[in-house]
Amino acid sequence: EISACLVGSEMCIRDRLCIFFNACHNSNTAPQLQLADSLIDKRADSALCILEKLSIEEISNKSAKAMYALLLTEALDKNFKSHRNDSLILIAVDYYKDNSNNKLKTKAYYLGRVYQDNKEYIKATEAYLTALKTASPNQAPILQIYNNLALCYESQEFYLPAIKTYKESYATAEKMQDKYGILHATRGLGNVYAIQDEEEKALSYYQKALSIACLLYTSDAAD
Repeated sequence: EISACLVGSEMCIRDRLCIFFNACHNSNTAPQLQLADSLIDKRADSALCILEKLSIEEISNKSAKAMYALLLTEALDKNFKSHRNDSLILIAVDYYKDNSNNKLKTKAYYLGRVYQDNKEYIKATEAYLTALKTASPNQAPILQIYNNLALCYESQEFYLPAIKTYKESYATAEKMQDKYGILHATRGLGNVYAIQDEEEKALSYYQKALSIACLLYTSDAAD
């Protein structure tokens, strides 16, 4: 039934997965966590549905508990749900801080997202700077870190660091040939220059961002 559902709509996928895991839920959470992890990038709503059927109190294994905390925070973020406090993500951060897997440590940048949602920009900035130290220079999370760090600087009216960070994001996105990353950095630069009333620079970046957005729209429509 799940295989058939995956051919259907996103609503169908989400509803059937929720029904399936609600019926089959037991103390062994590993399969659920693995499936949520496999869905988190492209079907974050389905991943969230699975994770919300679990309870961290029922997970005794430290590794599984950390993975659950990280996945749930990430799923909430990707579904545009505000983070209320840092108690959940800190479980993952504390576990992964001494872990040799840099990818997992970098994903703990969601600590920054939690602080950012709660307008604790100093703490968010510190979290993103820490995440940058272990981020791979050629993987997508580094662009998210750069852009959110720049937004934190912008929110604190630290415009020069914001510009510097957006330019670092732009340069990294170019190396990765990530057009969406280039778009986000370009738009961010336009915003910062507009705030500072540097109209010519702002207009230049906005026009470039618009051109990139049009190309991406045309490409997506063709697909």
